[in-house]
Amino acid sequence: MSLWNLWRRFWGVINRIFAPLTLTNYHNLRYDVENNLEQEVENDEKSYQDLLSKTQNQQHEIRELKDQCSMLRKETDFEVRKMKEQCATLQKEKDFEIKELKDQIKELEKEVEKLREPPLEDPQQTTTTSFTDLQQTTTTSFTDPQQTTTTSLTDPQETTTTSLTDPQETTTTSFTDPQQTTTRSCIDPQQTTTTSFTDPQQITTTSFTDLQQTTTTSFTDPQQTTIINSSDKTDDGVSSGPGSKPESKYSTLHCACQYGNINDVKYLIDTGHDVNQLSDNNMSPILFCSTSQIEPVPKLTLILDKGGNIDDRDSDNNNVLHLACLYGKLESVDFILKHGVDIHSRGQYNRSPILYCCSSGIEPVAKLKLILDKGGNIEDRDSVNNNVLHRACLYGKLKTVKFLLGLGVNYNSKNKNNQKPLDCCRHSSVQSEEKVKLLEAKSSKRWFQKRS
Repeated sequence: MSLWNLWRRFWGVINRIFAPLTLTNYHNLRYDVENNLEQEVENDEKSYQDLLSKTQNQQHEIRELKDQCSMLRKETDFEVRKMKEQCATLQKEKDFEIKELKDQIKELEKEVEKLREPPLEDPQQTTTTSFTDLQQTTTTSFTDPQQTTTTSLTDPQETTTTSLTDPQETTTTSFTDPQQTTTRSCIDPQQTTTTSFTDPQQITTTSFTDLQQTTTTSFTDPQQTTIINSSDKTDDGVSSGPGSKPESKYSTLHCACQYGNINDVKYLIDTGHDVNQLSDNNMSPILFCSTSQIEPVPKLTLILDKGGNIDDRDSDNNNVLHLACLYGKLESVDFILKHGVDIHSRGQYNRSPILYCCSSGIEPVAKLKLILDKGGNIEDRDSVNNNVLHRACLYGKLKTVKFLLGLGVNYNSKNKNNQKPLDCCRHSSVQSEEKVKLLEAKSSKRWFQKRS
């Protein structure tokens, strides 16, 4: 046997021994590789699903934020338009009043010049003059059937009275220097005029007794303002008494209480604005403060310190707590509750503060928690039998509805119109789709629970 044949046999024996082992190792290695690949694929799929879920949640949050931003933008635009309209109306009124007052001042100056002219000699004239030291009195009487004049002068204070017996006119004029007062009265059935002013702060009042017109004008220089059909007015066109009925819509103090800061309000009060003046819907400054988003608590404190009434109500019978719950901030509600306003008080349509909180778009959940902590009743209903969930579904935000559902409020309750909260969601203009989905999911979950 040659060496080559011996080597071939030896190699064959080695192959028969190690070949099965090599094949087994190959299969084991392949199985391990396949298992590792499958595990990696499963891990990748799981990671993908997690990432997809997070993405969907983020997209949902983004949609909610967009809706909130859209609502805030609409509210802001509405408030800005409203404020611009108010400012434009006030400016027009001021310009018109200033023009009228300038015309009246010119007429008064002409009358004063006429009264200062020396009297004309008349054969039918009798004059009596009396002088007493520094006090000088002059009386002039005209027996002309058309005119009778009496003049009295007191130095340094001068008083002049003129009376005309003409059936068409009787005029009385009185001057007190430096404070001048002028009164004019016409017995003509068509007109009676009374004018009074004080210098440097001039106050002029004009009244016409014509059956078709009654006008009263009052102003203080440099702030000149005209008010129509009122006997007790401030310089910005609003009645000064809490019970008077103004003609102008909003005063400067009203706008400052709602949109200004504490310094604006303090300045206006210090310059003589009345803290109890009312707007056309019976809104007082303290009611405007309760709706403000700018330093509401300092402004409320200032108004109360200056004599404001925390029990004021508007023409809809809403008080400061109702308006704060609907339009104001959480700190306003807390401040008002600490001042003893009834947490169960009823406003327009028999609504309580907790019902107004449910309709609010400003910190609604925080205000609801505060009202409930202070003893508010979650079972309150209004005049059409709406409960808190009806109000939240119709006017409130999605988070308000979620909060009320978490408290166990009945979402199958019906109002007088036989409507459930879900029906109110469908008529809502605030996050309607989201609220409908939430209520439908809640109803479906309860149905499945009953079936099981």
